[in-house]
Amino acid sequence: MRIGNSLSGRLSCWLIVLIGLIFSVTAVLDYSISKDHVLEEARLKIREEVKDAIYEVETLLVGVQKTTDQLGIVLGYSAVTPQLATRLLDDLVEGNRDVIGAAIALDPAFVGNEKGFATYVYRDGQALNRVDLTDRSTQDQSAQDNQTANNNDSQSSHVKQYYQEDWFRIAKETGNAHWSEPYFDTFGAKQPMVTYAVPVYQMTSPMLFEDQNKQFIGVVTGDIALSTLKAYLDQVNVGDSGFVMLASRQGKLISFPDDSFVMKSLKDMYPETDTSGAWQTLYRAFLSGEQGVYRGQCYQSDERCIIGYSPLAVTGWPMAVIIPEEEFIRPILMYLFKVIGLGVFTLILVLIAIRWVTRSVMAPLVDLSRLVGRIGEGDLTTVLPQSTHKDEVARLIDATSNMQNHLKQYIRDLADETALSNRLQGEMDAATRIQMAMLPGEGELFCESRYYQLYARLEPAKSVGGDLYFCHQLDEQRSYFVIGDVSDKGVPAALFMAKTMTILTQLVHKGTSPEILLDELNNVLVQNNDACMFVTLWCGILDHATLRLEYASGGHMAPLFIKGDTELSVVTVFDQENGMALGLMEDMDFPLNHRTLDAGDLIFLYTDGIDEAQNPSREFFGMDRMKSVLAELPQRDAQNAGKAMYQSVKSFAEDALQSDDITIMAIQLPARQPVSNPFLILPVSGESLSVVERCDFSVSMNAVRVLFEFLERYWAEHQITESVAFDIKLAAEELLSNAVKYALLQDSDKIQMIIGHTTDQLFVEFVDQGKAFNPLEEASCVELGMNAEDCAIGGLGVFLVKEVTDHQAYLREGNQNRICFSKFIV
Repeated sequence: MRIGNSLSGRLSCWLIVLIGLIFSVTAVLDYSISKDHVLEEARLKIREEVKDAIYEVETLLVGVQKTTDQLGIVLGYSAVTPQLATRLLDDLVEGNRDVIGAAIALDPAFVGNEKGFATYVYRDGQALNRVDLTDRSTQDQSAQDNQTANNNDSQSSHVKQYYQEDWFRIAKETGNAHWSEPYFDTFGAKQPMVTYAVPVYQMTSPMLFEDQNKQFIGVVTGDIALSTLKAYLDQVNVGDSGFVMLASRQGKLISFPDDSFVMKSLKDMYPETDTSGAWQTLYRAFLSGEQGVYRGQCYQSDERCIIGYSPLAVTGWPMAVIIPEEEFIRPILMYLFKVIGLGVFTLILVLIAIRWVTRSVMAPLVDLSRLVGRIGEGDLTTVLPQSTHKDEVARLIDATSNMQNHLKQYIRDLADETALSNRLQGEMDAATRIQMAMLPGEGELFCESRYYQLYARLEPAKSVGGDLYFCHQLDEQRSYFVIGDVSDKGVPAALFMAKTMTILTQLVHKGTSPEILLDELNNVLVQNNDACMFVTLWCGILDHATLRLEYASGGHMAPLFIKGDTELSVVTVFDQENGMALGLMEDMDFPLNHRTLDAGDLIFLYTDGIDEAQNPSREFFGMDRMKSVLAELPQRDAQNAGKAMYQSVKSFAEDALQSDDITIMAIQLPARQPVSNPFLILPVSGESLSVVERCDFSVSMNAVRVLFEFLERYWAEHQITESVAFDIKLAAEELLSNAVKYALLQDSDKIQMIIGHTTDQLFVEFVDQGKAFNPLEEASCVELGMNAEDCAIGGLGVFLVKEVTDHQAYLREGNQNRICFSKFIV
């Protein structure tokens, strides 16, 4: 068994990982603390190293200074001769192994000639050599020999007189002893050195300490080779990789491990990657005589070093001890590696111990796991082991046994629940199919006729929903369109929707006017509505010939509208007066709205599942997006409008759960067609009709009122004169009364009135489906003066119609009565 597949293995791994993590964190913290402590100790140590190095160098320098100072004092009280000068110089150089050379140079003014007197003695191996510094030929030859060899010397190849050299001039001018800058000796020792120059004064009176009794006679020098200084500094113990650096007061290197840097400027040591200016700051601290400890980047390297620096008290030369940090940290790392090695060995021993303990403890659990696996495979008859202890394992076995018994019962219950669930799911699927079957097109409809193009789609938020749509062509003249939204979702909304659709279908097929349909439907839905459910509904009737749309709304949103005779798709909202949602209160008023459309106009109906659709950020789709989708249609027709809106809503919602039913209905009128002549009487002038409108109304007590309202609107829209309007209203009322009385129409029957006009005539026609009755023939016209009792049926009405109109006609067409009259309007 793999370690990762067993509890004991995982437990062992986790324990080792945690112990290892704790050990690692502890080691890192210990290393960090130890490192800081060691580096702080290093700062203190390097200060001591600097003091030791300074002591070594100053011991050398003080010895040379004393010897040279004594030589100057001796000369000040002696009569200087070449023999004396040579002997004294020999004694000085031979008696002091640290001095590589010495010189006695007298002032020409003191000697009394322009050439002066200057003798230089230097050590060449074991022998002493002498050079006359006044001999120009010797100097010229020495300068030529060393002109190319001395690349580090800043002196000019031009030969100076000895009294023009810095060591002589400075001593004479200042009257003080001084150490020179490092230079390459071209006359004697021919190697880099520094010179200690002492002014010599001859006393002229016993008052030895009075300045006015001293006469400057020359300079005595003592030279130290830079190699000698380096040898002294190499004796200073500054660790395995540390070293001592010595520079002049002007920043020239006197001693450095790399000989190529000797006599160069300290600036040449700047690290190439030093962009912080730390080394420039350190350089200024060196030359200003400061002392301290610097921790940062090493010279010419990316490593970090600790640099302790301090000036020499004797010369003021800055000295630095440089030790890499790695030398101090290396012991800590070695210790850390040992600790890590010991820790790894300890972890291995701990792992072995943990594995042995856990496997022995987990053995009963392994057996239980195997048996539980058999139970999981469906073998509920598996016999579990008996535990002799009362520990957690025993309790786990008891719990597993209880689980086994519960599983047996659960499986039995699950089988019953599954059967019930499948039956319910089947019933829900059937309910979905039944509900969709109640809708035209079963949820998605596209139809195209010569009167309009229509696209509708419904997608419930759950298996069943409460939205609905309906369309029905009543006859060749009219079509009915309905869209609605039931409150709530799911099964309750679906049942209320089914009830609404059933009643709605009956009312639509009867051709009920929209406002009456909503009133009757509302009164039915209110009955036994204990759940207080309601439905918002919009319904409209479109007259195919006149393109007049009559519509009413029971709490539903107004449709969107795009005019068909414009190139730009400007989306507007229908003006409508709203009624209350259906199903809440009886006998509510539902205002009738009307609007005359044009060919190509597009009407877009929807439910709130469109504009209130939400995306994962809880933003609503909104009216502005709806208008934008319709305005940007690549092809303006009902099907494209409906599908584009549906896809836009789905894309906007992304993966968000659909919160409400989505229903869309788009209706577009066909392109403009010539107005047909529906009248029995053709226009006398032969002109085409400019407008035709229809009005349907029920045979009831308010039929005359509906008739007059329609006619009055027509007069107002088309500017018909009052005298013509009065005659037409009178004739229309008489023909309507005859149809109601003598064609035996019932209250539920419909009468359609068609009205239109040309430039000089107005035409009115009534169509009903009552008993055949021609009042123009069956009702004899009366004469003036006759008794009313002697008049035939309808005689008075026919007489009145013929008097106020110019032409009349009747036709029995199928099961319809058609009676028409016309009147000149000019």
